Amino acid sequence: MADDKKTGMKSAYDLAMERLEKRDGKHAPLSMDQKRAIAEVENKAKAKTAEFELMFQQKLQAAFAGGKPEEIEEVERQKRSELDRVRSQAEAKIRLRALLARQNREAPFRTPFGPRGLAWFAKQDFGPIENLVRDELLARLAHYRRQLTILDAHIAPAAATLPQTESLTKIYGVGLLSALIIVAELGEVERFRSAKQVGAYAGLTSRVHQSGGHCYRGSITRQGSPWLRWILVEAAMKVVRRDVALKNFYTRVRKRSSAKIARVATARKLAEICWKRLRRWQREHASQAA
Repeated sequence: MADDKKTGMKSAYDLAMERLEKRDGKHAPLSMDQKRAIAEVENKAKAKTAEFELMFQQKLQAAFAGGKPEEIEEVERQKRSELDRVRSQAEAKIRLRALLARQNREAPFRTPFGPRGLAWFAKQDFGPIENLVRDELLARLAHYRRQLTILDAHIAPAAATLPQTESLTKIYGVGLLSALIIVAELGEVERFRSAKQVGAYAGLTSRVHQSGGHCYRGSITRQGSPWLRWILVEAAMKVVRRDVALKNFYTRVRKRSSAKIARVATARKLAEICWKRLRRWQREHASQAA
C-alpha cells in the first residue's frame, strides 16, 4: 500500500512494460529512422498545441473584455484540459512507434496513424503482453480523435475575425493555422519600422558580443513568442520547395554553415516577407475604407 501511494495507479502499458523488462531486460536503443519518426509525432503535437493556444487566447481576450472572472477561470481550465489531451495523444503515438521498434517492424504506410495504419496495428500479433499494450494505446487514440474532431470545428471560424490571413495563405507552405498564429503573434504590424525588427521580435536574430574592436555573433536570442518562432521555421522548410528565391538563399547559407543555421536564416527571411505582405494588405484595405 505504501508503494501504491508513492507511485500512484499504473496503466496497463506501464505494468506490461515492467514485465517485459524483467523478462527480456532493457531494449536496444532506437535507430536514427525510428528517432526521426518519433520526432515527427512530436512536431505534429506541437502544431495541434499551437491551434489550441490560439483558440483559447481569443476566448481569454473576450472573457477579460467582459470582466467576468468566473468565465476566465473556466476558459483556463478548459485550455489546460485540452492541452493535456493533445500531449497524451502524442505520447500514445510515440509508444506505438516504440512498440514497432522493439519488434523490429515497420508499418507499410507512410502515416501509420491514419485509418489504414490503425487497422493494420490492430491486426498484428506482437505477443500476449504487447497485444494488451497495443489495444490500450489504440483505444486511447480513438477517444482522443473523437474529442479533437469536435475542437477542430472551432478553429476555422477564427479566420473570419482575422481576414488579413488571406495575404499569407497565398504563400505556398503557409496554411490557415500558420497564418493565424503569425497574425495573432505579430499583432499590429505598423509598430515595426523595418523588416529586420520583425526577425528580432521573433527571436531569430543572432546574439552580438562586442569587446574592444572585436564583434562576435552567437546563437539566436530566442526572445519573443516561441510559437511564432516555431511556426516560421516549420513553414519555411515547406516554402523553399516552391519559392526559388528562398530556396537559393537556403542553399547558399547551407553551403557555408549548417542545415540548422540555414533553417533559422530562412525562417527569418520568411518573417520579413510575412510582415511586408501584412503591411501591404493593411494599407490597401485602409485606403479602400477611406
